[in-house]
Amino acid sequence: MNWLWLTVFVGANLLQSGLTNWCLMSSILAKLGVSTQGACGIKA
Repeated sequence: MNWLWLTVFVGANLLQSGLTNWCLMSSILAKLGVSTQGACGIKA
């Protein structure tokens, strides 16, 4: 049953990213030093 909640969470984040053009994962990866150029609409 926990896998269902993970799927719902990922789906909700994808929907939010599509509507707002902001991606939480890109922000996290940018803070870790990973290049996010072109990811989720972010142009670094």
